[in-house]
Amino acid sequence: MRSLVHEVGNLLAAVRMSGHFLGGEISGADRQQLAREVEMLAALAGACIAQIRQLLGENMDRRTQLALGPLLNGAARTVQEVLPDPSCLALRVHKRLPEVRVDADGFHHLLVLLLIGSVTASTRQDVKVRMATAVEERRVIVRITDDGPPLHEISTEARPGRRGRELWLSIAGAVLRAGGGGMRITPRRRGTQVELLLAAVRHPLRPAPPSVCP
Repeated sequence: MRSLVHEVGNLLAAVRMSGHFLGGEISGADRQQLAREVEMLAALAGACIAQIRQLLGENMDRRTQLALGPLLNGAARTVQEVLPDPSCLALRVHKRLPEVRVDADGFHHLLVLLLIGSVTASTRQDVKVRMATAVEERRVIVRITDDGPPLHEISTEARPGRRGRELWLSIAGAVLRAGGGGMRITPRRRGTQVELLLAAVRHPLRPAPPSVCP
């Protein structure tokens, strides 16, 4: 598995480089779309690889206690750079969140994977994604809601052949459980709600920084 992760990383680097070189031969909107598609692919693949590495146990010792607000803002900025117009992302962070214990880099990639996956799972170009936080008993909840196609069937551990968004959700759920958290998936009439459940460590001494998204 480690060899596979390494090979996929090499292939990803080659695709990004080729895309940038080809961009010099294309003008106008086509060049912008090519650059955006290449970067979205890189973000998705990179995030997926990061989660696989965590499942292999390579990053589990990197979990630290930290405030969640800056992580959410950073992931939102990364995703906003690659989302195709007119799709959009809105972020709302609870003013006083308890701190959590996570691998900062791994959780960033997990958020990117789920946020971009909400858009790429749809054939529409105007998917709206919302990420918000809440506190439930001794847990911090990161709630990702979209108005894209709903997940009518929830994947199970025994179900083979998972791909695309089902696979990403399965990987993210496994990573969260390995770190002491969990995931809830709720199909809606229009769209899907994914809740990331994180154990609260303690309340911060000061409010989280303001959100960067409307």
